Amino acid sequence: MMTINKYRVNSLIPIATKIILEEKFKDSKGQFLKETSKPKTYKGYISSFNANCIIMTPLATTIMYNSSKGSNEDKSIVIKWIYQILKKENESFTNENDLIGYIEANSVNGKLKTDALVNILTAGSALKLAFRKFKLI
Repeated sequence: MMTINKYRVNSLIPIATKIILEEKFKDSKGQFLKETSKPKTYKGYISSFNANCIIMTPLATTIMYNSSKGSNEDKSIVIKWIYQILKKENESFTNENDLIGYIEANSVNGKLKTDALVNILTAGSALKLAFRKFKLI
């Protein structure tokens, strides 16, 4: 049985918050938003990430988010953030350069190892909660 540790999620929320703060977004006029304001569309992208990982697979979801040309905003930021959260939690957790590489390295015959899936879903949950701390415009 797979479980996500709520205390681990809590410990990752400050890390996720810092990562989100570092990202600079522009409004429709090309002006940078305040660091406490973020585009509302990312709330949906982040919220649906974990669900998509379960409905499809983490690899398929990550590939879909990585090539998001038809979206209003760049969804690849979500997978970049999730990878950064995991990397900041434990610098040596993987030698891969991105989330797709991490997933591929931790898959056997197309099936992702349970601990890797838990890592991704935990970071996704922390990201979702951290994003709610910002003013969405």
